[in-house]
Amino acid sequence: MPFEGEYEHVPLSEDTRFFEFSEEYNSILTGQRLPLRIFLRHENWEIARKLSTFLASHLRLFYLQGPPGVGKTKESLLWMLQSIVKGSQAKNCPGPWAWIPLTKSAVHSGTMVVYLLVKSDAGPNVIKFSKFATSDLYADLRDWGVKLIVFDNCHGDNQNIVDTCAYQGFKTIAVSSRQMKYDMSFPHGSYTVNGWKKEEYLEACQETAFFALVQAALQTGDFTEEELNDLTMREEVVAAKYYLA
Repeated sequence: MPFEGEYEHVPLSEDTRFFEFSEEYNSILTGQRLPLRIFLRHENWEIARKLSTFLASHLRLFYLQGPPGVGKTKESLLWMLQSIVKGSQAKNCPGPWAWIPLTKSAVHSGTMVVYLLVKSDAGPNVIKFSKFATSDLYADLRDWGVKLIVFDNCHGDNQNIVDTCAYQGFKTIAVSSRQMKYDMSFPHGSYTVNGWKKEEYLEACQETAFFALVQAALQTGDFTEEELNDLTMREEVVAAKYYLA
């Protein structure tokens, strides 16, 4: 029996700088602890535009790549939720959509965890999710009526799973922090997300919630908490330590 539940998603506008993620979003849909508040870069809105263009196209395979920490996972999952509540799922690609994290243990064991997302009748912004474990991925995806798949954590060792889904007719998005070799004989789309600009990073670090997430990486142990709470001092620290980010 799958684990099932419902998640209420409030659509974003491009004027929204921050979005509060619920505990359900953090733990159930991703299997990891994401920050409750993330900084939405201008670059991230381009991710959603590229994915929406792919959704409406005839292509079956799309590579979303870029360095770690630029928002690929968060934005692709957020795009899925946005598209479902706005009706794009029913219009362009009806049927459940699948989110599949390609963890090392799952690939080695051959048992994949699959999250199926579909619009619920419980309300305009409510999404129903079901969590399955499968050892027969392609057959089960067909049986569940899946039309679109987003694979997270793609790289060369698991690219055959991604490519097979695309060849079998599933609309497939591969999210990767490592450069993947394209099969040039197969029509596909791609988008590479740029890394953080220094100005963007400085602005994001003005938010205490964001700064707390990156503070350890910036090696700020030489400074007191009082100093780091001073926004002018914090900006000087981040500017000096930005290379560590």
